Amino acid sequence: MRQTPSGVNIARFILEHSSTQVEAGSQCRIKCKMFCIWVNPVADMIEEGKLAEVSGFISQNAKLQLVLHVNECIIKS
Repeated sequence: MRQTPSGVNIARFILEHSSTQVEAGSQCRIKCKMFCIWVNPVADMIEEGKLAEVSGFISQNAKLQLVLHVNECIIKS
């Protein structure tokens, strides 16, 4: 977590996803990691190992890596 000079909180983190999906009639295990940025996050919501549902939009950074810009985060218990 860091603050911009104007006092806006910005969190940068890596989101891990794993699920089972159906592709061409077969079950496929899916795992990926994605860089994320969250402007004005609720600080205590970001904690390693928590399950979360996030929404936002995807863009590229200067290194042409995909980055998820989080607009909403719901922590699952």
